[in-house]
Amino acid sequence: MSMREGKIPLSTKHGSSMASEKKKRLLLAFKILVAAGVIGLLVGSGQLDLGRVASAFRDGPRWVIMATLCLLFGICVTALRWHLLLKAQELHITYWNALRLTFIGIFFNTFMPGGTGGDIAKAYYVWDSGSKRAAAVTTVFLDRVIGLYAMLGLASVMAIFQAKILWEIPAAKPVLICVPAGFLFGTIAIAVAFAPQVRRLLTAERKGLLNRMAQISNRAYEALLLYRDSKSTIVWALVLSLTSHIGLSLSFAAFGQTFGEPIIGIFIYFLIVPIGMIANGIPALPMGIGQGEAAFHFLYKILADSPHGAEASIFLRCLSILWVVFGGLFYLTLKGNLFEKAKPI
Repeated sequence: MSMREGKIPLSTKHGSSMASEKKKRLLLAFKILVAAGVIGLLVGSGQLDLGRVASAFRDGPRWVIMATLCLLFGICVTALRWHLLLKAQELHITYWNALRLTFIGIFFNTFMPGGTGGDIAKAYYVWDSGSKRAAAVTTVFLDRVIGLYAMLGLASVMAIFQAKILWEIPAAKPVLICVPAGFLFGTIAIAVAFAPQVRRLLTAERKGLLNRMAQISNRAYEALLLYRDSKSTIVWALVLSLTSHIGLSLSFAAFGQTFGEPIIGIFIYFLIVPIGMIANGIPALPMGIGQGEAAFHFLYKILADSPHGAEASIFLRCLSILWVVFGGLFYLTLKGNLFEKAKPI
């Protein structure tokens, strides 16, 4: 079959696929090298002391156990939040299956960019279920948006609460200004997204590929609109998000107790940790390794005059390994259509 007849030879397709795979592998290798380089710089400059992390596990077992339980609590609460969002779409799945998929998301986070790559894996599973696909996938990303919005909200409240102290720290002034501003911008963006003008723009008829894309966005948008009639679900999702973030912040606080963290009281963790986790979730490096450590080092230094930010981030990753293992086990044993097996609630 010649190329003149409009068909691409199989060898050409295969070659293109091989080249694409090679580029992906090279990009992944480059990102891993960058992540390793950032960690190396932090260690070499003395800003990351892996020995201190090891001593935290050795000398403070009760705080390690407490941090681990706080982290597990946050995971369970996050799964409950997603479970509620699915229920509002009349997608019936047991909490146990929602928890299993949440752990699988944690497992995939270990090698996908940023700390949010597991959302893609969860979206795949709910899409593969065939049950109201657009609505199901929408819940995954709405779950993430609500989590980020709650993070910004918690950090904003804490920034305002600590405003007098932070304003006296020159390097902290941008954080004090930008975090509440980001929360305000996010609130406005959410309000605009549900405006009638935006709805008309998204539902307007188009041609060709644009029409196909519009149909997909319409289904996702219609799924979002259902939450207007289930405001209690959104309220509870925000409450659960705040609860989860507080649990995560307490994990960092527990780590600090292993060597007497010189931090400005426990409430400052509720400012540092949400901002640090947002930075860690940016899809740049695998699992956010390197970028998270750099962000936490910066935040601990300017907001609390503490040298232990990067170590706290590494400590969290070490604790997460246990839950990554559970996620791998759930991934290997997951079978069947999770939605069809669950009984309607």
